[in-house]
Amino acid sequence: MTKMTLCNTWGIPAYAQPYLKITTHTGKPLVVTGEQGEFSIDETPEIVTVNWGDAPLTQLSWQSNSLDWDGTVRVGGFVTAIHMTELKAIEMPLAIITLEAHPLKPTVTPFLSASQRATLPYPPSNGLDGIDDDIPEGVTTWIAEIDSPLTGLMQDAMNQGHRIYAFGQLASEEHGWHQFFALPILLESVTTFMS
Repeated sequence: MTKMTLCNTWGIPAYAQPYLKITTHTGKPLVVTGEQGEFSIDETPEIVTVNWGDAPLTQLSWQSNSLDWDGTVRVGGFVTAIHMTELKAIEMPLAIITLEAHPLKPTVTPFLSASQRATLPYPPSNGLDGIDDDIPEGVTTWIAEIDSPLTGLMQDAMNQGHRIYAFGQLASEEHGWHQFFALPILLESVTTFMS
């Protein structure tokens, strides 16, 4: 049995600690505990999935000692609902976006970086190649400002039935989003695909 941590330098917010677990290709859930997400494992998987309950948040490549998760959330699927609201304690109107999605594979990036310049021809994507559909879909909620261009993209994707990749961050404790939302993920970037 090997002792590991989910995080290295990033600390899991206290509100999230009871709900996080990881799974491997065997499907066996491993409970993580504490700010660094300590767990024990008796295998060496290539990839692990970080979950909030049964909802996948991201996939990570295996590393020894720590998986070095930094709270990022990366999924691909469909926008199923958008709720627009204003909360008295928050000065800006918000969009709460619901996604039904699979985790993105660890190698997926929203665009090719400068280090991938020699990767020619550029591989086409239909939005399906980057998701791990062996993992069941889960429902996640994302927070964005109403006037953000990302919210507009999400609305268009929902109206057109287009698949999306969503990239974001589990909200930190000091921002206080957890006081209002069960699963507060801050939306940072979006990729949309044609149907």
